[in-house]
Amino acid sequence: MKKIVIPILGLLLFAGCTDKELYEPKPIVYADHCSDGILNLNELDTDCGGECAPCGTIAASCSPDTNAVMFAGSTSFIGFSNRVDTFQIHNGGVVNVDNNYVMYGSNTSPTTYIGCNIIVGGTRPTVTRAFNLTNQQGSNTYNDWEARIEFDFPSGTIFSTSGKLYVTPIAGNKLEFTFCGVSFSWINWGNYTTYVMYNNVSGKLRCHN
Repeated sequence: MKKIVIPILGLLLFAGCTDKELYEPKPIVYADHCSDGILNLNELDTDCGGECAPCGTIAASCSPDTNAVMFAGSTSFIGFSNRVDTFQIHNGGVVNVDNNYVMYGSNTSPTTYIGCNIIVGGTRPTVTRAFNLTNQQGSNTYNDWEARIEFDFPSGTIFSTSGKLYVTPIAGNKLEFTFCGVSFSWINWGNYTTYVMYNNVSGKLRCHN
């Protein structure tokens, strides 16, 4: 008579499991900041990337011409509104004393000089990602998810106060910066008065690094 060997261990392992427990994947639990509606910590865009769920397409909501900035929604403190300027970011990025990554440039047309500074927190971005535009002024160390855009005029500076900056590495060791409908305020260097200057500035700038 043949002996029947029953794999007792296997039976014991399966005895305590239901079909649902065996075949249904466990839900992924993400960190609390992955659902707070804020771009922060190691996220690549709001509530995605890093230790959160993967992002879909990370891109700005508009498609401006390259190296052009549209100054719209002006209250005309500097004498023009709805003007498009061509810019060139013409020096490489540097890390400043506050450990921010900074790019510099200026407009090439029209003739009124406008300087441009783009400041992002942390190191040079190596993947496409978004930054929150902060209203911090002066010399500050920004968090890794924060950035600032400044345009320098002869009599003052406008600086970003809200919105997002999208940074994309592109061919030729360049970075591309895109922003849509960003709000800016104005500092008058004569009396240090701050005004709400523009409420709808969009642009796309490229930088050699």
